[in-house]
Order: sequence, then C-alpha cells, then structure tokens
Amino acid sequence: MEKTFDPDTALELRYAHLAPEVWDELGKIERTGWVMRGVKNPETVQEHTLGVRKLALSMFEELPEFSPEDRQDLLNILEIHDWAEAIHGDEAIVTNDVEERKTKKAKKFDNELAAMTKICDAIGGGGGEEIMELWMRYSMMSDPVAAFAKQVDKYHAVYQGLIYQETGETVDAQEFINTAEREITHPLLLEYMNKAREKVRLLKERK
Repeated sequence: MEKTFDPDTALELRYAHLAPEVWDELGKIERTGWVMRGVKNPETVQEHTLGVRKLALSMFEELPEFSPEDRQDLLNILEIHDWAEAIHGDEAIVTNDVEERKTKKAKKFDNELAAMTKICDAIGGGGGEEIMELWMRYSMMSDPVAAFAKQVDKYHAVYQGLIYQETGETVDAQEFINTAEREITHPLLLEYMNKAREKVRLLKERK
C-alpha cells in the first residue's frame, strides 16, 4: 500500500474497502466508556477512528521527527487499530488493581488477536498481511510511529471527554486524564494533557 504523504488525500481510508463489513460494523458499536457514563448519542468506534486520525493530522506540524512517509503510516495504523472490535466488541478495562489490569489486558489482547487473524485471513493476500502487520505494530508499540499512534489514541479519549463535559454530558474528563497519563510519554501529547487539565479546572470553576 502506498505510504507517500499527501495532505490533501491523507485522511482517505485506505483499507476499509478490503473489509466493508468490518467498517460498517464499527459504525454500529457505541464506545463503551461513553455508554457507561450515560452520554446521549455516544461516539461510535467508527467515529472515533475518523476523529483520532483527524486529530493526529492536526498535530503533524508539531511533529518534525516524523517524515512524510511516517505521517501516512501513522494514519494507516489508526485506520485499522480498532478493527478487532467489530468481532470482539469495545471492551473497557475498569480496575485500579495493577495485577488485575495486567491480566485483563493480556486476555483482551488474545481476544483481539484472534479477531484480527479472522479478519485478515478473510481478506487474504498482501492486504491481509499488511493490515495484520500494522495492528501488531500498534499493539506492541514496536516503533516510534506505532507508539505515537497508541498514545494519541489514549489522548483522543481525553479530547472527546472534554467535548462531552463542555456540552453538559455526565462526563468528567479528569477520569480520562488519570487513565491516559499512565501511558502518555510523548512530549507533544504531554503538552496537550497539561492544556486538558487546565480546561477541566476552568470548567469546574464555572460551576
């Protein structure tokens, strides 16, 4: 799959046509974190995928370490990063116990790996292999681009949580900041997290 970066076409989906049933299913699955908090008309997994890719694109001028090819690679990873949820569903790991969290994350990975294997085997050929490679890089954070993809995905929950909080939904974005800060280390995203904390503070002062 061509990775050359063109800002005018960068957000075009490059893999959805290979598994339209997967892409369509993601449009039916509401994100569990928002459902749990009673958000009206919550974001779907498909909407999250589109949103996090757009968010990443908006950051590119602040990421000089990424080449044009890296930027397209990042968007490609984010396009398929949640495909397993079309089969496995959007599982939220809710626990403050470190060992329990580790066990649940390992089980979730096994379930998602099985789902991605099924999806990629059905696609077959080079396309299936490429998608599995992208997903494994994302899951393992095996290189700087994949690690940023994982972290910007975590930050997107903070970003969306702030939107919901600002519009009066029963969401406290600080919860998502607390979760995301365990995994976010990239300097740019740490700056964004600091801005998010300040927004939460100001929102609470307005009440």
